[in-house]
Amino acid sequence: MRIGSLEFSPRILPTLAVVALLPLLTSLGLWQLDRAAEKQVLQTLLQERLEKPAEHITKAGDLAADMTFRQTILDGYFDPKHQYLLDNRIYRGQTGYSVYTPFSLDMGKSWIMVNRGWIAAARDRNKLPDIEVSGEKVRLEGVLGLPPGQLMQLAAPDPDSSNSWPQRIQNLELEQVGRDTGLRLHDYVLHLDASSEHAYQQDWTPYVDTPQKNHAYAIQWFSMAVVLLLIYIGLNTRRLKRPLPQNDEEE
Repeated sequence: MRIGSLEFSPRILPTLAVVALLPLLTSLGLWQLDRAAEKQVLQTLLQERLEKPAEHITKAGDLAADMTFRQTILDGYFDPKHQYLLDNRIYRGQTGYSVYTPFSLDMGKSWIMVNRGWIAAARDRNKLPDIEVSGEKVRLEGVLGLPPGQLMQLAAPDPDSSNSWPQRIQNLELEQVGRDTGLRLHDYVLHLDASSEHAYQQDWTPYVDTPQKNHAYAIQWFSMAVVLLLIYIGLNTRRLKRPLPQNDEEE
């Protein structure tokens, strides 16, 4: 293909490489844009729900709906016999635990884990903090969210530890908690309001990752696609030599 004095003559190997890589780079950029759009929707949802007043939930069945980031009031009972200490939680440079306690608003038919906040760990790792809580009826207010993210765990939990309470754990896995306790758990966690008398130092804040990072990644992938295309065109384009003018004079 000629354009003026330039001729584009693609070779087979560079063409195959571009055919393979260009759609891949473009699709990666589009995927990052989709991820950015999803995060923007979650950010908007978070802001809208936190601006609404707390909703008083009286039926456990209402927890089956989409309740993420909703401010909620629950009336019910703690299970003081089955409490968990989520290990290796850092607050202001100090190591400690996040305290999780089951809570029921339907007289024990179903339960939701309550994040009661952070408590410092003792220097002696064999000494666990006192996290005793009343089993009497109480009212809780907080924000519903998903369980905390999973950390890398080098070894499986000790099965004999299920007989010792409170349990010290590396990850809060609701399915495992249900097996340990025999309780039917909802998928959400109630992050207890810091003003509650049952809360420790509450270091949890609702957070959704911003889409800016995904936008930056998308620009990188699209830029690589453009650079690849420019290199391909440059390597396969040559300037045609102009024919020398003919001399009609005979010597």
